Amino acid sequence: WQTAAVVTDSAYEYTQSLGDLFKESWESLGGEIVSDDGYTAGDEDFSAQIGRLQALPEQPDVIYISGVAPELATILRQVRAAGIDTPLMGGDTYDDAQLWKALGPDLGNDLYFATHSWLGPEAGGNMEEFLTLYAEEYGEPPVAGFTAMGWDVVMVYAQAVEEAGSTDGPAVAAAMEELEFDLLSGHMDWSTAAEGHFPDKEVALVQLQEAEP
Repeated sequence: WQTAAVVTDSAYEYTQSLGDLFKESWESLGGEIVSDDGYTAGDEDFSAQIGRLQALPEQPDVIYISGVAPELATILRQVRAAGIDTPLMGGDTYDDAQLWKALGPDLGNDLYFATHSWLGPEAGGNMEEFLTLYAEEYGEPPVAGFTAMGWDVVMVYAQAVEEAGSTDGPAVAAAMEELEFDLLSGHMDWSTAAEGHFPDKEVALVQLQEAEP
């Protein structure tokens, strides 16, 4: 993939940041943004955005759509229903079993999204143990990568408390800054406080085919 079109929900800072970071990263890798469009939460008709995509001189290799429910399901359905079979990409807001259900096996194809974890033994580490414990507790497997984050929060805190030898807030925070963590969601390190405590961590890139990840 060399060319990308971007469509962003402008109503939320988060969806805007996803779109902006995608464009920045795409171009830094040598890709070209051929179209940059938008919509607003509450919109139900995306025929104008779809028409502009279809009117491009050449169709992009991928379309990055940054949005949240319920509009995200609507625009994805309308894009596919319009006959656009270009691969679609997005962020962690696509990691939603209700979204996959809304798209269904006919429209939920060739979607790719980055999310926090992969809920399968292929993720390695303690994932298989977590999946077993979760199913024993709740009677069904977890469906979205967000579920693993609760486990990771507890494990990060526990490791930091052990390292600090204390539950004192500043001491635990300092330990978190110095440590590296091997979590369900992968390896993670934090930048310093001066750098904004930016998390440097692995992510899962998930493909959706026939509405199944």
